[in-house]
Amino acid sequence: MPNYQETAPSMGPVGTNIYRVRRKLRITQKQLAAPEFSISYISAIERGRIRPSLKALDILARRMGVSSAELLADLPGGYEGPDEYGAERTPAAPLSLVQLISQRRSAYPVPLALSWASIALDQQEPQLAEELLHLLTPSTLTSEQRLLYSYLLARAYQATGRPGEVRSELDAVLHQDEFSSYKELLERCRFVLAWAYEQQGKLLEAADAFTATVQAVQRGAVGDPLFAIEVYAEVAEHYRRRERRDIAAEYYQHTLDQLEVVVQPTKLAATSEHLAQGHLEGGRPLLSDWYTGRSRALLEVAEGRHRIAQAAIQLGTLHQEMNDAAEAERQLRLSIDLCERLGTRHQAILARMALADLLLERQELPQAESLTLEAEALCRPGEDAAVQDEVLYGRLLVTLGSIYKAMNRLDEADQTFRRAIDLLKAHDATEYLSRAYYRYSELLHQRNQFAESYELVKQAYLLGQRKHED
Repeated sequence: MPNYQETAPSMGPVGTNIYRVRRKLRITQKQLAAPEFSISYISAIERGRIRPSLKALDILARRMGVSSAELLADLPGGYEGPDEYGAERTPAAPLSLVQLISQRRSAYPVPLALSWASIALDQQEPQLAEELLHLLTPSTLTSEQRLLYSYLLARAYQATGRPGEVRSELDAVLHQDEFSSYKELLERCRFVLAWAYEQQGKLLEAADAFTATVQAVQRGAVGDPLFAIEVYAEVAEHYRRRERRDIAAEYYQHTLDQLEVVVQPTKLAATSEHLAQGHLEGGRPLLSDWYTGRSRALLEVAEGRHRIAQAAIQLGTLHQEMNDAAEAERQLRLSIDLCERLGTRHQAILARMALADLLLERQELPQAESLTLEAEALCRPGEDAAVQDEVLYGRLLVTLGSIYKAMNRLDEADQTFRRAIDLLKAHDATEYLSRAYYRYSELLHQRNQFAESYELVKQAYLLGQRKHED
C-alpha cells in the first residue's frame, strides 16, 4: 500500500489551508481523516509538524471539495474558503498552475513541476507540460531529475509532432554514463526516440530501438505492465505500417496477453508498489514516488483498456487482410465480447463495424445489418449514454447504407448515404467522406444516375489527392 505519511518537499501554507477549509466546512479532524489517516496525522499537518505526500494531499483535497493547488497556494487576504454548502469562493484572478508552482520555495518546484508535467501529458495537454518543464533549469537538477526532465520534454515534443526536437533532446541521453543506473527511464527514452526515427524515415534505427525496448520489457528491466502494453501496441502498429503482418500479429497478441493487468486493478496496484520499493532501494526516489503516488493511475488503466480493445480489433482486421476470413471473424467476435467486458464503448462500435464489413463481403447480410444496428444504438447522437462522436456515426451510416444497397433496399440506402455524407462533410472528415462518396456512387450507378455517380467518383478522387498533399 502507498505510504501516505511519507513527506513531500516544503508544502508552504498547506497545513493552515487545510485547517481553514476544514473549519469552514464544519468537518472534524476525525471525519477528514477516515479511513486512510489518523486524527493525530491530520492534527500534525495542520500544526505544521509534518507535511503530507502529494497522494495524501490529493485525497484530503477531494474529500473537502477543493483542488490540491488550492491547498498549496498562498491564499490572498480575505479568502474564506468554501461556504457552508461547500461552494468555493475563488479569488477574482485565480493563479494558473504554472504561476502556483513558480512561486513555491526554491526546493519545491522541481518535483512538483515534473509530477504535474507527467500528469498533463497523460491528460493530453502537452503544451502545459512543456510550459511546466520550462520553469526548471536543467543544469541545477540531479541526474535522475535531469533524465526525467528530458524524457517528459521529449514526450511533449512527440505529442505535438516534433521528431527533430525529440532527437535533439534524447540522442545523447542513451550514451551518457551518468544515467546508466536509470535503466527504466533510459528505455522509456529509447521508446520515444524510436518514434522520432520512424517519423524521419530512419526505419532501421526505429526497428532497432523498438526491438531493444521490447527486449528490456521481456527481460524485466522495465517492470511496468502499463508501459509493456504501450510498447507492444506501438511496435505492432510499426510493423503493420511496414506491411510485416506476421510480426504485427505477434505483437498484437502480446498486447492482448496483458489483459489481466487492466481488469484486475488490485494486481496493478501491487505491481506498482513492488516497483516503487525496488526504485527506492536503488536510490531512485523520483521513480519510487512515481509508482507510490501517481494520481494518473486510473487514466493509465483506461488507456490500457483502450489499447487492448483496439489491438483485438486490429488483430481481426489483420487476419482479414491476410485473407483468413474464418480467423478474422472469430477474432472480431471475441473483440466484441472483450470490449463489452472492458467497457470500451467506442471500440465496441468499431468492432461491430469491422465484423459487419466482413459479413457484407461474404453476403451474410441479415447478420451484418443486425450488428450495424447494434452499433448505431451505441452511438446515435442525442441518445442517453451513447458515444457522442458524429464522425464515428457517419462512418457507421456508410456501412449501413452499403448493407441496404446489397439487400436491394435502395431508398433506405439512398437516405442513409445522404445522412452519412452530411455528417462527414460537417466535420471535414476527408478520409471517411471519400469512402462515402465511392459507396454512394455505386448506388447511383446501379440506379442509372450515371452523371451523378461520375461526379461523386470525381469528388472522392479530389479528396484523396487533398489528403495526399496534406
